[in-house]
Amino acid sequence: GQWINVTGGTQASPVLVAGETGTLSVYKDGSGNYVYTYTLADNVTHPDQGERGADDQLVTENFKVRVRDSDGAESVPDADSTITVTVNDDGPTLVITENSASVAEGQSVSGSWSLTQGADGVTSVQVTFGSLSETLSLAPNSSVTLTGPTGTLVVRSNFTYSFTAVLNQDNDAVPAPSATFSLRAVDGDGDPSSDSLTIAINDGPDADDAAPITLTVDE
Repeated sequence: GQWINVTGGTQASPVLVAGETGTLSVYKDGSGNYVYTYTLADNVTHPDQGERGADDQLVTENFKVRVRDSDGAESVPDADSTITVTVNDDGPTLVITENSASVAEGQSVSGSWSLTQGADGVTSVQVTFGSLSETLSLAPNSSVTLTGPTGTLVVRSNFTYSFTAVLNQDNDAVPAPSATFSLRAVDGDGDPSSDSLTIAINDGPDADDAAPITLTVDE
């Protein structure tokens, strides 16, 4: 690589050293100390899918530092004079807002979910409802509809969902009727995040008493 003189860098106008995955910015402060900042140019692909943070680190850059005095003598760079850049992997965070929900037969319940994508990005979310599964695009106005024995689930890319329970379910059954769905996001280098919700299905209202019926019969 090329040696770059950073002695002229100031806080207002630091010296920029381009690396392979980012840029090192160096300047000398008022006390004569050199200060550096590294800015990552873009996300990088980490090898360990499902891990993040300190459990999935990637060394992307090594900047060697040497010192030259006024006589032209130079120090020899070693491990103690090398700036090593280690990038921790991040990942998506998907959360269904509601911790619990319930709905009566024949009625609907709705809620919301959130997604923090992280640097590697998420392009779609897998929606699972019972034995049914479908991919939800995050493009505007996208949605998926899954219909199972207990009702119909709709999940939308605007971070909302709704569930409509069918009528005439056996509320005396053990276990009682319910609907469970899950959402799972995977980012660009394979890190997943998921959440699920079980919706209890309650008995619908009792039928109203019918009005008396009067029959008139001619002899």
